[in-house]
Amino acid sequence: MEVFTSLLSPYFVNPLIAAAGIGLISAPIIIHLLNRLRFRRVKFAAMEFLLQSEQRNRRRILLEQLLLLILRILIVAAIAALIGRLVIDPDTLSALRQGVITHHIVLLDDSGSMRAKQGEGTVFEQAKTLVRNLVSETETTRGENRLTLLLLSSAAEGNAFVTEEVINQGLIEELDAKLPNLECGYASGNLAAGIDAATERVGSQETFVRKLYVLTDLRKTDWTTDDEVAEAANKAGEAGLQVNLIPLCKESTRNLAITSVTGDLQTVATGIPTRVQVAVQNFGDTVARDVEVTAIDGDQRLPVTLRFKSIDPGQTVTQEVDLSFETAGHHGLRFALPADPLPGDDTYHRVIDVPDDRPVLIIDGNPNEQRADLVADALAPIDGLSGLVPVIERADRLRELSLIDYQCVFLLDTGKWDEKGVEALKAYVENGGHLIWFVGPAFDTEFANSLVGTNGNGLFPVPLSGLRIEREPDPLSAAIDFNFRDVGRFKAFSGELQEYFAPVRVRSLLEVDESWDRNDATRKGTVKIVAALPDGSPLILSHEYGNSRILTVLTTADTRWNNWAQNFIYVPFLHEAVKYICESREAGTTHVGTPRVEEFSPSEFGPEITIEQPDGTVTALRAVPVSESTTTSSEGAVSESAEGDEQDVKLRALFKEAKQPGVYKFRRQSLDGTPLPAEWVAYNTPLAESDLTLADRDELLDRLGPDSNVLLRDVGDFRWMAAKAVGREIGLFLIGALLLLLICEQLLAYRLSFHVKSRGGRIR
Repeated sequence: MEVFTSLLSPYFVNPLIAAAGIGLISAPIIIHLLNRLRFRRVKFAAMEFLLQSEQRNRRRILLEQLLLLILRILIVAAIAALIGRLVIDPDTLSALRQGVITHHIVLLDDSGSMRAKQGEGTVFEQAKTLVRNLVSETETTRGENRLTLLLLSSAAEGNAFVTEEVINQGLIEELDAKLPNLECGYASGNLAAGIDAATERVGSQETFVRKLYVLTDLRKTDWTTDDEVAEAANKAGEAGLQVNLIPLCKESTRNLAITSVTGDLQTVATGIPTRVQVAVQNFGDTVARDVEVTAIDGDQRLPVTLRFKSIDPGQTVTQEVDLSFETAGHHGLRFALPADPLPGDDTYHRVIDVPDDRPVLIIDGNPNEQRADLVADALAPIDGLSGLVPVIERADRLRELSLIDYQCVFLLDTGKWDEKGVEALKAYVENGGHLIWFVGPAFDTEFANSLVGTNGNGLFPVPLSGLRIEREPDPLSAAIDFNFRDVGRFKAFSGELQEYFAPVRVRSLLEVDESWDRNDATRKGTVKIVAALPDGSPLILSHEYGNSRILTVLTTADTRWNNWAQNFIYVPFLHEAVKYICESREAGTTHVGTPRVEEFSPSEFGPEITIEQPDGTVTALRAVPVSESTTTSSEGAVSESAEGDEQDVKLRALFKEAKQPGVYKFRRQSLDGTPLPAEWVAYNTPLAESDLTLADRDELLDRLGPDSNVLLRDVGDFRWMAAKAVGREIGLFLIGALLLLLICEQLLAYRLSFHVKSRGGRIR
């Protein structure tokens, strides 16, 4: 039976039912033969006359009985085909139509997960072989056949690898030349968008027979985590396309991936050890043991190895290592796992910009108070120990300094600045600089309130009431005087390090205006309360300003309003504060496939941008003028909502050619064409491609629904290709044919049966 059903599987959705139905075809024949055996030959005079009459009509009666038997056989066969869900190749059904055109649309998944190893090659290489075989088989069929080959990475943009070419020997030779050079990408793909694009491309070809083949690894994350892809497939079926899902992977594959590389990269400097955390996740279903991660700087392997004893399925484990860099400049780091079935995510790239030192500017509102010296000693107690170099300046020199040269700026008990000072500070923050505020007796609250933007989008985070909260904390109490919340790097101060704040007492702080919403759940904007008094009064706040981060402490940096600086925890807090606000200033890290927009003023840079890719090739990109009101989509489409003035015009370029992981170097030019120092950006494989767990077949069929016109093919079974069975169910046709057969059978059976006629109740 198993062999029989396997032979029927290319033609029936339910081959087991179809096999049983074929067996039932013998039932009408057996019943007919049994009825023939029921008669006995009996001779008597009256029958001789009837026998002579029967011999004259014998041929007609035999033909009618044979026709009745055939009708009953066809009825049983039609019922079996209907329940077994017969699938017929449209070429067969359209044979009566002259000049029929069949359009074969192949959507080839070229996302990063298709690079997984399988057999002698990769899943993507097997998909290319299947495309070649499909075209070769189709070339031998009757009628005109056309091919459109779409790649998932570019289908939504309207691009095609092959566009509606007639399938013939010439096309096969062309594919033989092109397919071997077709490379699989590393980026994530949107299957729903790809299927929609294929449907839209052939939506107007209603006179064509349209067949859509989706060649994919059929991962769980793509097909059964939400209904979007299944809905797109059903939508294509409803539009008249014969949708075939062709899974290429036989089983889920184990895989390890480096998911992140983080650490104290904000304050790294030459010769200063920097702690780095490397996280590895196990995407397989078995425990990974004795995993090693190596580190490479450029082409030189570093003398460090991270060892993971075991990683459970689905678990992410983090290990730490200290790195030290002896030379200043950009460093392109690679952290690598041993090779596994998906090599793309075995390496994680990270760019670190290592200066000789990192200067920190300290602006003291009253230099005679020596608060700046206290902060400077905490940041750099010994030269070269932390990599930070404090520089102390007066507030009246703020507008004269080149602020962009500083890692961050401390503002200690400052008063009111002039307009140029405010503009200089805004320009610094808008260009990626960071601030830390400390208040004090000379702090101008009215001026600070003028710097508060909408929902905290300004240089100062919250409005102040102008009043000061005076407290008399018990110096002998063991209770914590203020509490840190779970915000960024300060989480440690709310956990295992909280006990070290027990001796710290805050006697005075500035009061936040009562109109400000203190509820984190309802408050709008980016302002976060980092630390607060037991009654909820904010003490330390954090907020975002553009791409920068600003930290505000509503008490003094010295011991005038608190005894914080008299406790050793003051030093770790200042260092963590610097690292926290500078986190967003780290060298760029993004994912393969993410477009990068370069935008700048034509008065600052030339229009030419060069990009050095990981393989050493250099490409040129030319920025085009756009107005401030012009927007650029992720696909590169440019639209303008309103005309801008000449002064609003900027140069903009879109780079989408980051096809492989590694370090890319973007270099702008000066106005005279001189190349400027390059900006290094690390591109990594998206983690969405790392989970190789396959979708459950039954769950996918449930999502598609019982009435779906989408056919889910068996993995590794390509007999449907040779059998020309890539078609659609003909349920409505079978129902109509079955009704017609039943009517004809009843009429013919009535004609051949014996009927007694009566008149007036007497038999005649």
